[in-house]
Amino acid sequence: MNLYPHEVIEYMIASSFILISLIISGFIYWRKRRKIGFLISILITVGITAFFIIRPLWIDNQIQEKTIALEEYLQTKYPNADWTITPVDHRENKTLNHYYLLVDFKDDPHHTYYYYVYKDGTVEQMGGESDEYFQYEEKYREP
Repeated sequence: MNLYPHEVIEYMIASSFILISLIISGFIYWRKRRKIGFLISILITVGITAFFIIRPLWIDNQIQEKTIALEEYLQTKYPNADWTITPVDHRENKTLNHYYLLVDFKDDPHHTYYYYVYKDGTVEQMGGESDEYFQYEEKYREP
């Protein structure tokens, strides 16, 4: 399992919250003989665990919505072109923004264009990549 720095930081912060809540609940339990501290620490643990479980599902839902908006944008901008939209796999590729949508046009096979869809539905081309021998010809480059 490859962990990137931001994931290590997220896990460290989450585990420190859980550890601190357990320590505080232990002090509350031994001083007052009440179990409310443990209930609070269990709620914090469940909340943090739910965050790490729900977040990838939330990202998948957002990517589906953005893919639909990009499809509509490309149909109006390039009505005669054929393309393939591929989302970035946010579980495997941690270095590229997981909200970028990669577009490969059929008549421009050596270039992959990166598109980003904002919350208000506007679409912007953020760049792209190409084969190293075909950098001179980009048919769908937007200014």
